[in-house]
Amino acid sequence: MVNMTTNLLPRIGILGGGQLGLMMIQSGISYGLDFLCLDPDKDAPAKSYCSRFFCGSLTDYDDVFNFGQHVDVVTIEIENVNVEALFDLEKQGRMVFPQARIIQLIQDKALQKQFFVENGFPTAAFTYVNSVHDIRSFPKVLKLRKAGYDGRGVLTLNGPNDLDKVFENPCILEDKIDFVCEVGIIVARNSSGQIAVYDPVDLFFEKNHHILDYLYCPSALLNDTQKNILVEMAKELITRLNMVGVLAIECFVGKDGQLLINEMSPRVHNSGHHSIEACVTSQFEQIIRCVLNLPLGSTQTKSNCKMTNILSTPDFPSVNQEWLKNTLNQENTFIHLYRKNPSKPYRKLGHVTQLIYSDEDHSKENS
Repeated sequence: MVNMTTNLLPRIGILGGGQLGLMMIQSGISYGLDFLCLDPDKDAPAKSYCSRFFCGSLTDYDDVFNFGQHVDVVTIEIENVNVEALFDLEKQGRMVFPQARIIQLIQDKALQKQFFVENGFPTAAFTYVNSVHDIRSFPKVLKLRKAGYDGRGVLTLNGPNDLDKVFENPCILEDKIDFVCEVGIIVARNSSGQIAVYDPVDLFFEKNHHILDYLYCPSALLNDTQKNILVEMAKELITRLNMVGVLAIECFVGKDGQLLINEMSPRVHNSGHHSIEACVTSQFEQIIRCVLNLPLGSTQTKSNCKMTNILSTPDFPSVNQEWLKNTLNQENTFIHLYRKNPSKPYRKLGHVTQLIYSDEDHSKENS
């Protein structure tokens, strides 16, 4: 537990200075904490919010290790970081949450899938792929073992004509699941072993790039039995990992009603952005409580809501004053803009959360 009598709270270092880091810092301001960030982008969104900003590579050993010398606790907002440096920081006595071994496991989708299988968690059948010649049946889903995110590094193979698109790096090949919907859940755990789970959410993805388009909370596509199964699965998963931090889990729901884990991320996540306004304790405050081993906050959902990502797509209007007026004319609406350059296609520029004070059924959204 943090020793409050010294009036010296730990300095928290965030590997990554994007929107997730920005929102973590915003949540930590009330605690009077100092946040330091490392990011390769000299204009990273979190730069103006942290106490000290370091411009450097997240995958370079020296940059990560040297950054760790300036902080008491290291956490992440992206998995693609140098884990060797994190292991050595742990040997120095620095606190690293999630732990380096967790990040190393989740960086590799093959190791992640193997963990699911060995521990009895349901997931799509898969094989290792090192060559296009290893792919003999269809339909399949090909995933890069490392460095894939936001739909990048994922390719659906419906037949031999898709083989000219395959990645040259090591991959896993999954059976293509005939699912009816996708759902997500966020679970948190501190060093004392206290666990807090958020309500499951319904996830709807942009079909061409498989980036989260919008979500609903709480889920209306799961029945009560499925919700209970997912909550218990989340608790068991973070416990088996013996992980400290916030874990996001995404699942397919098959036509038979079975829940199959697709992926997990050991950090605050896009599928939990709604928690800022819709939950008693946001995922961003929760991660701070986790890494400082403070009591976890209530995850109670205060209001039904819809969270929509603002993506830099050709048909999206400019984020200007007129757009702000039109959006804020909708009741109970909250805008979060990340101050990111929209020049890159399908980049997350922000999100909008709208609280829904009714029992409106949104299950038709999946049709």
